[in-house]
Amino acid sequence: MMDKHFEMQDFGLYSPENVIAENLRELIRRTDVIGEQEIAHLRELALEISQSDDLADLLSSLPYYRISSPSPESNVLTNNAKLLSRTRKNLEARQCMILCHALYKELCERENLLSAFFPDNDEIAPHAACRIVYQRSTYADDAYLAFAPLVPNARAAYAHSFLAACEEVFNGHCEFCILPIENIVEGELIGFAKLITKYGLKIAAVCDVAGTDASRRTRFALLRRNILPFLVSDAEKNGYFRFSFPYETSSLVADVLSAANFYGLHLISLNTIPQGEGSQFNFTFSICGGDIYPFMLYLFTVVPQYTPVGIYLNIKQKGI
Repeated sequence: MMDKHFEMQDFGLYSPENVIAENLRELIRRTDVIGEQEIAHLRELALEISQSDDLADLLSSLPYYRISSPSPESNVLTNNAKLLSRTRKNLEARQCMILCHALYKELCERENLLSAFFPDNDEIAPHAACRIVYQRSTYADDAYLAFAPLVPNARAAYAHSFLAACEEVFNGHCEFCILPIENIVEGELIGFAKLITKYGLKIAAVCDVAGTDASRRTRFALLRRNILPFLVSDAEKNGYFRFSFPYETSSLVADVLSAANFYGLHLISLNTIPQGEGSQFNFTFSICGGDIYPFMLYLFTVVPQYTPVGIYLNIKQKGI
């Protein structure tokens, strides 16, 4: 009797919840085995894609390699088919993330990837080189002093308005301009974001300028037509990545956020910017040691309409 009583007590330690949890853990172990097979196949696909000699052609072809999953098999229980169909989108997104990670591993030993990603750099006329134009104010003067050490032989020029400063860069009369892009009260300054988009400007660096108290802090951007960043090794590790894409592709926002998290980037801001007859999403991520290049490959694959706005550092001012 004592043995039977002991056995009943021992059996009572196993609740249904524990049994279910152990079954789920076993399924995870099986899923890991399948996951390794999936990674191997995606690495093989990445190797095939990477054989292209022309990186520009390779990047333009990436949307064709998006993997679409089939619908659940007909023998799946009717009650489960809908749920399984919903998970297909997550499966496709995950496979694309793994593929782009593997593709980066194949490409990273080749020529400078940033030059391949952004080959359309404009020639700067000698008279415009190193000229930084801005509308003068105490804050803007402080921003210029912060940015000037980044630009060899920097020269200041002054505009009567922010619009005129943008036009000076757009028309090739100055290499850089300075605009405020956000402040501590209003957040992102939508009007200036629209100017940046209108003139196709790219952020080269940002800095925070404080007034007499913390409530007056404003973030300024140093902008130009070319996107290749200053201090590349620092910017690609500890900088920020800003980009936009059309509002019509809003169904992809969740995928982009998920991919950024997968690659170790951290969301700083996400805004909707009115532009002409439509709108666009503006994303800013902190790179902070994340994998920026696989993430950009993912964007080329999933959102080929995206527009890079800058890979840049926040230049710290003394006392800020």
